[in-house]
Amino acid sequence: MRLSQKILFIAAIPVVFELTIFGVLWSMVEKLDQARRSEAHGRDMATAVNKLGILHMERATVLIMRAWNKDSYDMLNARAESLVDEINGAVRDIERLSAGYPGEYALCQDLKKSFQHIGQIFNSTTRPGASGTEMSRRLSLLGLQSDMQKINQTIMQLSVVGVGDMQRKQDLLLRYDSELRSAIALSAGLSVFMALGLAIFLYRSTSSRFDRLTVNTARLAANQPPLAPVAGADEIAAIDKLCQELYLSLTQLRARERAVLDNAMDVVCSISEDLRFEEVNEAACRLWGYEKDELIGMRAVEVLQEGDSAKLTAALKQAKAKQDKTRQDKVESRSDSGASMVELAVRTFAGQIVETEWCITRSETDSGYYLVIHDISQRKQIERMKQEFASMVSHDLRTPLNSVLLSLELVLAEAGSGRPLSADAVKDLQACLGNISRLLSLVNNLLDIESISQGQMQLFKEPAKLAEIFEAALASVQPLALKKNILIDSRLEGSYELECDQERIVQVLVNLLGNAVKFSPEGARVLVKGRKQGNHLRVEVRDRGRGIPEDKIGQVFDRFYQVQAKEDRGLKSKKEGGETGEFGKSDQTKISTQGTGLGLSICKNIVELHGGKIGVFAGEEGGCVFWFTIPCDSYAD
Repeated sequence: MRLSQKILFIAAIPVVFELTIFGVLWSMVEKLDQARRSEAHGRDMATAVNKLGILHMERATVLIMRAWNKDSYDMLNARAESLVDEINGAVRDIERLSAGYPGEYALCQDLKKSFQHIGQIFNSTTRPGASGTEMSRRLSLLGLQSDMQKINQTIMQLSVVGVGDMQRKQDLLLRYDSELRSAIALSAGLSVFMALGLAIFLYRSTSSRFDRLTVNTARLAANQPPLAPVAGADEIAAIDKLCQELYLSLTQLRARERAVLDNAMDVVCSISEDLRFEEVNEAACRLWGYEKDELIGMRAVEVLQEGDSAKLTAALKQAKAKQDKTRQDKVESRSDSGASMVELAVRTFAGQIVETEWCITRSETDSGYYLVIHDISQRKQIERMKQEFASMVSHDLRTPLNSVLLSLELVLAEAGSGRPLSADAVKDLQACLGNISRLLSLVNNLLDIESISQGQMQLFKEPAKLAEIFEAALASVQPLALKKNILIDSRLEGSYELECDQERIVQVLVNLLGNAVKFSPEGARVLVKGRKQGNHLRVEVRDRGRGIPEDKIGQVFDRFYQVQAKEDRGLKSKKEGGETGEFGKSDQTKISTQGTGLGLSICKNIVELHGGKIGVFAGEEGGCVFWFTIPCDSYAD
C-alpha cells in the first residue's frame, strides 16, 4: 500500500467510526426523548383527568344541593355555572392532550357528550319554572345515574391510560437513559482504543520506517553501510531502496577511483587549510619512500626543500584567489580552470631531492586543497641537457664552422684574384663552402628553436619600411631564382611603415620566398605582395609548385616536418574566413628536399611574437599561398 493510501486509510477510519457512533447515539437520544415525551404526556393526562374528576364531583354535588335547597339556589347556581366553565376547560385540556392519541381522543369525545347531556338534564329539571311535575323531575334526575356512571368509567379509563401506564413509561425511560450512558462510555472507550491502535499502526508502518530511512541516509552521508532495507512497497521503501542502491554505486565508484588513484603515476593527495596531508595515493609512498600513515597528518612543507615553503604558500593563495574570482563572475573559464601551478623540490624519505610540478586546486566544499604532483626530474634533466647541447653547439661547433667558412672564402677569393687553382680544387672548395653554409644554417635554426622553447628569443623592434624588407629578402633569394629562371614579381599596394624586428621579418620572408622558388618549376613566376588589412599588414607569397595535400596543411608549421615527394598533390583550399582572413598558425622553415623542417616553425614563432598570424591555403591557379600578418598603425598611400 502506498504512503498516500495509508494516510487516507488512517484518516478515513476515525471519520467512519465517529459517524457510526454518532448515528447510534442519535437514535438512542431520539428514543429517550420520545420516552420522555410519552412519560410527560401520561403525567399531564393523569393531572388533567384528576382535575376533571374533582370538578365533576363538585358540580354534581352543587347541582344536587341546588335542586334540594331552594333557599341557596342563586348562590349554588352561580357556582354550578362556574364549574361548567372549568369542566369545559378541563375537557378541552384533555382533548388537546389526547390529540394524536386516537383511543384517548375517542374517550375524550364520549366524556364531552356525557357532560353536555347531564348539563341539559340538570338545567331542565332544577331551574325555577321548569315544566313537569315534581315527580317527573325527580325521575329525570334519577335517570342520570347511568350517565354519571359512564362519566366515572370514562374518567377511570383515561386515568388508567395516563396513570396506569406511567410506571412502564418511567421504566422504559430509565432503561433508555442507561443504554445511552453505556453507549457513550463504550464509544469513548472504542475511540481511545482505536486511536491507540491507529497510532501504533502509524508508528510501525510510517514513523519507525522513517526513522530507519533517516538513519540510513545519515550513514550514507558518513560513508557507512546502511542498515537492513526498509520493508514494504510504499514511497518510504522506494526511497530507502534508492539509498541502498546509491551506497552500492558510491562504493563501486570509490573503489574504481581508489584503483585509478593508487595506480596513477603521479602523486594525488589532499591537504587541509593548515597544509596537513589528509589523503594520499600509493604513488606518494612509491615515489617518496614514506608510509601512508607517516604522510597522513604531516605538513606539506615538511617534505619540501628549504626555501620552497614560501612558493607553496604563494601558489595556495593564487588558487584561492582564482576560486573566489570564479565564484564572483559565476562563469567557468575554459582557459583557466582555477588551478595554480608551481614547481617545488621534494625531499624523499631517503634524503634525495625530486623536482616536481604541483597542480593545486581549491576545494569547493571545504577549506582544503586538492593536489596533483608530477615528477619532472627527467624533464628538467632533459632541459639541462638541451641547454648544454645548445651551449656546446654555440661555442664548440658554430665558432669552428665560422672559422672554416672564412678560410674557404679567403681561398676562393685568392683563386679569383689570379692565383692558379685547378678546376677540380675550385669545385671542391665550392662544395665545401655550400655544405658548411648549410651546416651553419642548421646550427642557427637549432639555436633559434631552443631560444623559442625557452622563451628567450628577443625582438629588437624599430620603425621599418615594408619596401626595405622586400628589397632585402629579394636580394637574398634572387641568385637562386636566376638559376631556375624564375621571376619574382613584387607588388606593394602602398608605402607602409611598421614597428618590428626588421632582421627577423626579413628572415621570415626569405624563408617563404626560398621555399616558393625551390618548389616552383623552372621558368615559373612567384608573386609576393603586401597590402593593408584592417590594423595589420598582410604579406602573401604565391607559387606554382606542387602544393601541399589537404590533410598535411595543418602540419607544415610543426617542427621537423617536411612534405615528402610522394605527397605531391595539389593544395586544397584552406580559406581565410572573411574580409580580414583567418590568420592561421605561424612558424616557417624552408621546405626543401635538403631542409631540416625547422624553417616554417621558426617563422611561425617570429610572426606570433610580433602579435601577428601566419597560414597557408591552396592557390586558385595551383601551387599554394603562404601569408602572414604584422600589426601596423602607421602607413602612407
